[in-house]
Amino acid sequence: MRTIARALRRLTWPLMLTLLLTACGGERASALGTQPSDVNDADVLFVQLMIPHHQQAVDMAEVADKKATNPELRQLVDKIAALQDSEIKLMGGWLRSWGKPLRPGGLGHSAHSMPGMLSSRDLDKLDRLQGPAFDKLFLQLMIKHHKGAITMAKEEQTKGRSKNVKEMARWLITNQSAEIRRMEQILRTMP
Repeated sequence: MRTIARALRRLTWPLMLTLLLTACGGERASALGTQPSDVNDADVLFVQLMIPHHQQAVDMAEVADKKATNPELRQLVDKIAALQDSEIKLMGGWLRSWGKPLRPGGLGHSAHSMPGMLSSRDLDKLDRLQGPAFDKLFLQLMIKHHKGAITMAKEEQTKGRSKNVKEMARWLITNQSAEIRRMEQILRTMP
């Protein structure tokens, strides 16, 4: 995406530090409280479910990068894709360092049962649209998607144990709430 560096500058310092150190490997990541003993089942499940949730947002943003006509929306989708892609890498690193699979096993969770996940029907409808109609539906669907992520992050805040995973959940709530407000503002300016 065009503005990855700009989006990364907006990360909070604790999350940026975590991203950098986790990318460097196990011992440094463990020093940040990401050792298996520092996490509980809620932390693991949150991370396992948030990866495909974020991936759907990244995929949507890539479509919008090609199709969106609203300049504010184009700027926002660059940020969404860059941040969520970075967070996917971080969370995948956590799961590897914990010795956990990328997907939950035998827990009955499907991608469509996660709050805010869009159906293939929603995505097909979005893919068929062009111009302002695309922009409007994209914003409506991404608001729904972000609200679902916030619901998941709030659950992590109450049930999780890992300081770093809970910090990511707090960051996600703050950042995605701000993005929702921005998307709602863009929607209000559309005909």
